[in-house]
Amino acid sequence: MKTMYLGYVLDRSASMQTCGYSVFNGLKQSIKDKISFAKEMNMNVKFCIHTFNHNVKRIDVPDDPAELTEEHYKLIREEIKPDGWTSLYDAIKQAIEYNRKSILEHASTETETDTSAETFMIIITDGEDNHSVTTLADIKSEIAKHVYEGTEYIYIGANINAKQSGTSLGINPQACMQFTPNPNHTLNVFNSLNNVIHRSVTGEDADGPQFRLGERQSSCTAADNSIYNSAGDTYLPTPKTPVPRLNFDAVLDNNKTDLFSKSPQVSIDQLLLSRDNTLPRLKRYTNYDVDDIFRNTQTQADSVDSEYNIITPPAPPARSPPSLTQTQTQPTLTRCKTV
Repeated sequence: MKTMYLGYVLDRSASMQTCGYSVFNGLKQSIKDKISFAKEMNMNVKFCIHTFNHNVKRIDVPDDPAELTEEHYKLIREEIKPDGWTSLYDAIKQAIEYNRKSILEHASTETETDTSAETFMIIITDGEDNHSVTTLADIKSEIAKHVYEGTEYIYIGANINAKQSGTSLGINPQACMQFTPNPNHTLNVFNSLNNVIHRSVTGEDADGPQFRLGERQSSCTAADNSIYNSAGDTYLPTPKTPVPRLNFDAVLDNNKTDLFSKSPQVSIDQLLLSRDNTLPRLKRYTNYDVDDIFRNTQTQADSVDSEYNIITPPAPPARSPPSLTQTQTQPTLTRCKTV
């Protein structure tokens, strides 16, 4: 049976206090929504929650959300109370490691292979990392590998430019969303999150998670909307032409535990740049050879600007030093006499 894996990476640093209990309420609502959705889709669902402030912790609850009791929800509520600094990169790294382990353990107990899994990593934060041991370059590399293995990333941020912060990690800008950290807008975030995951799983959004404009606007105040979700703040559109499809099952059969090492000659930046254009939904691709994709990666990376019709704004004109007018004269320097 197909399985949906959900990894929540939740900021619980002190600045998240402005959200009140809406993070917990939204999370609880999201978990229950996924239980119902999985039944409708005839899927299993597994989840985990990693919280972070200056420390990173996985909340010790059952990975099957249907087994959660009110005592478990009370524990979750206590574990996401805001306090401390922001170790975002360390939290993402630990969540990736746990997700890989969970998928392999679950696949080993299934009678059929688990290559059709839908995996989502959901990051919610209200600030940039300021306390991790893991560097930006390291976590960018880890995310790239995880995306290559078939995981979809969703980045939701407040008090920062979520699109810039998410894309700096290699996350598709369409899956990055701004929110205003107050109770009402935070609850709207989780409603939008549910919709995005539903559309991605059902194939309505075939290129992976994508927030709609209405969802973005409902998650922000008017002030934040004018800054982050205005008409001028456009997101990269879906490529104009369809891309070839990769036989992901065949890749898994060859090397189930380390897909990324099949093509070590491709740099992380090349993979990230080509991913939005060529590899947005690896697990849905068919009839295309992975080595062919990587042989063409550089060519595809070079053509991304034209593919997405990205227009670089002209540089502002250089300022020339002011010239003296006819009424202006050079100052005259005089030597003072010694008395």
